[in-house]
Amino acid sequence: MEDDLIDDAKFKTHSTTSQAIDVGVRMNAKFILLNHFSQRYSKVPNFNENFTDRVGISFDNMRVRLCDLPLLPHFLPVLKAIFADDIAELKIKSFRRNMKKQRLKEELNSTQSGCKVKGHELIEQNVTI
Repeated sequence: MEDDLIDDAKFKTHSTTSQAIDVGVRMNAKFILLNHFSQRYSKVPNFNENFTDRVGISFDNMRVRLCDLPLLPHFLPVLKAIFADDIAELKIKSFRRNMKKQRLKEELNSTQSGCKVKGHELIEQNVTI
């Protein structure tokens, strides 16, 4: 699950990509193999700075011998090329979610301060008590 979906991950008792990698790092795992990418979210995880030479991904019905785990990170550039459209879509969705969260936060803040947001204008309300 994408990192910006941390609240959804918590609600569904899942973890984000970075959380899963962090758990593997904290337990000092020799290798971290990520899988179970939901059809609902994306075909591949959002590759970020957490992907090191100790992190690889797998897909449904994929077989990997333990001795081949260290080879998986070498496939990341190829996977990024194959799934370039999906990765671009992930980034767009993430950007839109973040913009929506920011807008809602601004609306909440302005509503709490006695103001209302319409479009990009801030309109002050007269409040009498």
